[in-house]
Amino acid sequence: MSVAKQLAYRLNLLLGRFQSLIILLLLYFLWTEVSRSTGQFAGLTSTELVSYILLVHLLRPVVFGSLSAGVADEINQGIFSTYLIKPMSHFWFCYWRELGERTVLFGAATIEVLIIAFLIKPTMPLTVAGWGLVLFFISLLIAHFLYVLLSYCIHLLAFWSREATGLRFLYYWLVEFSSGAYFPLHIVAPAALLLLKILPFNLMLYTPVMLFLGKVPADTLLSIILSQFGWLAVAVILTAVIWKRGLRRYSGEGI
Repeated sequence: MSVAKQLAYRLNLLLGRFQSLIILLLLYFLWTEVSRSTGQFAGLTSTELVSYILLVHLLRPVVFGSLSAGVADEINQGIFSTYLIKPMSHFWFCYWRELGERTVLFGAATIEVLIIAFLIKPTMPLTVAGWGLVLFFISLLIAHFLYVLLSYCIHLLAFWSREATGLRFLYYWLVEFSSGAYFPLHIVAPAALLLLKILPFNLMLYTPVMLFLGKVPADTLLSIILSQFGWLAVAVILTAVIWKRGLRRYSGEGI
């Protein structure tokens, strides 16, 4: 049903993908220009920079999504009550409902990357193999669920306030900026990079992509994966706490 819904509004889907394609092209021209004179920028070669933005574009629908986009509205309107009387997990219902959207967007992103790759013919450096590639997929899977859980938590704040839109907007903006969606995080000043690495968002896109490019030192691989697992555990606990306390405040208004 989710796939059918995505494909039903074709113009909306087309305009959304056109916007993403414009952003991809802007990033491509930006990073090729800054690396033109020396052939590299911030420790990455021109080829690696192009590979970075193409990989980020491809992985965005895998990591990012709109899992809880309607949860806050459902809580405010009382529609949420219909889920409480059903023998199912609300979280997993939302997750699988969103999977259709992610599938369509990932397919579209794949086509876009293939088109750009055909036009510019980049050399994609696959410098990881064996266990390195396994760690990349593990890191990507953790990043996926870390984003899902944190996003779900943010939208559950509607239990406490109807006016949570600003906080949700701030969260998504912070994630976009701090995850490496637009630039490799290590180009910022050391103090800013330290702050970004304290936050969990760098583990969502920047870390998996740098793992794929082979830019993560071998002696830090284990610590990075453990850090992702640690943040995932925190997100699981936080989700459980907010869910239980939120249900105590839920009044079913709007039924």
